Amino acid sequence: TGTPGNSDVHYLHAQQSDILVEGCRFFHNCWHDFEEMWENASLKLHHLKDSVFAHNFVSGTEHGCGIWADAQNTNFLMTGNVVLHTVNQYGALFVEGSKDEVTVCHNIVVDSKKNIDPREKLDDGGNGFYTQTCEDIAAIRNIFLGCEGSGVVHHYVPEAFCGGGSGQSARLFTVKENVISDCARWVTLPEEHNTVDGNIYGTSHEIAPLRMLMPVSHHDLKHWQKNFGFDLNGKEETIAYTLEEDKLLTLTIGEKTYIIDLTADIVPQIDAIFA
Repeated sequence: TGTPGNSDVHYLHAQQSDILVEGCRFFHNCWHDFEEMWENASLKLHHLKDSVFAHNFVSGTEHGCGIWADAQNTNFLMTGNVVLHTVNQYGALFVEGSKDEVTVCHNIVVDSKKNIDPREKLDDGGNGFYTQTCEDIAAIRNIFLGCEGSGVVHHYVPEAFCGGGSGQSARLFTVKENVISDCARWVTLPEEHNTVDGNIYGTSHEIAPLRMLMPVSHHDLKHWQKNFGFDLNGKEETIAYTLEEDKLLTLTIGEKTYIIDLTADIVPQIDAIFA
């Protein structure tokens, strides 16, 4: 998990620099269901600085997140990853407790389901990209399809968590030029001092799928634009998709169809959607 283990360095003060996880393949991990203890994902590291997770393939995570960057990540990039078929209490992608220069871009998430623990009655999870106790996180040009929760959710925790000497503000989130469809909700934000624009939305499983947590309010795209000035360049489209043997994603947006090879570099293929 990337923690310091049995050493003189306290967990809260540890930092790992120049970590690269690239081109790895993770299949059918997290088969033990102890996700209520939090520390469960196919790929999970802590306290990353000047580090990158790139071009990894994750499929069939049974009780956990696909990729999780945990606590006090700084100048961290998560890009070009494919995460399919996760069952989780948080999200297919998870960034936790981070406040400085974290970018999550050009990733593809398909089929993120909720792992509901009946003992905790926790009706959450199944999100595409989930953050908690964060600020200054950018989600740009990702594809989130088939999520039982939100495509993107930035969750606010009112209890102070002063990692790295400072707590969270619930601000400075950027959600830009993502494709989100076949999800219960599209985007959930903690409050309005954030940036949202250029996203392409398809179907949602709940009405008013654009959500604000403080104060609680639910919106369609028209009122998201009117009330907050969000997504002035965003739009709703008819979106359909199919997965072929988890190798090809056929994605139709409006009148255009894109065949994305999930075994190749997905970054230029996603960029082509916004060209």
